[in-house]
Amino acid sequence: CAASMQCMAHRLTQIATRTGDDGTTGLGDGTYTLHVRLTDNVGNLGVEATSDYVLDTSAPAAVGVVAPPSPSKERRPVWTITSTSGTKLECRLTSGQDVLKPFTACSGTYTADLTDKPDGFYTLTVHALSAAGTPGPETTSTYTLDRTPPPSPTTLSTPGQRTSNNRVPSWTFVLPETGSTAVCTIRFGQSVYREGPCTSAY
Repeated sequence: CAASMQCMAHRLTQIATRTGDDGTTGLGDGTYTLHVRLTDNVGNLGVEATSDYVLDTSAPAAVGVVAPPSPSKERRPVWTITSTSGTKLECRLTSGQDVLKPFTACSGTYTADLTDKPDGFYTLTVHALSAAGTPGPETTSTYTLDRTPPPSPTTLSTPGQRTSNNRVPSWTFVLPETGSTAVCTIRFGQSVYREGPCTSAY
């Protein structure tokens, strides 16, 4: 403070006289109040003015994130975010090194719009903010968009002779993609005789 001012700063019940710009280095979080009053050249004191400052260097705790089912063909996946009531949250959506949505305010749930996006991995990053805007630890959750249909089964065999009097024919086939499942349909003319999940041999 200038020589013609008297300044004091205090945190709760702790009072210290300030001369110059000490800052709050080394002091704990809390409310600091600056008291200022003017004096003239004959020693008359003016009315004191005050101003509060809240020092908050703390970071909030990490938040919980529940991912949508993955992999999935859903183009609007929804994440559920859990945190302390009233906590300010920020969410960011990325794909690899590309930032699709920068950190913006979010809460409760986060829905990603992947309508015009290709198949791939999409990562949601969430952190909480303290009252002073300090971000807490980041929580990440990755979603896999997969709308590519599997190829046709390979080596689909014909049961024995194509024309036969065997009433229990059997087909075999190979699934070309790990994790894929098969649905078999037997038709007689325009009618469906049998349909449902199946494995080889069928």
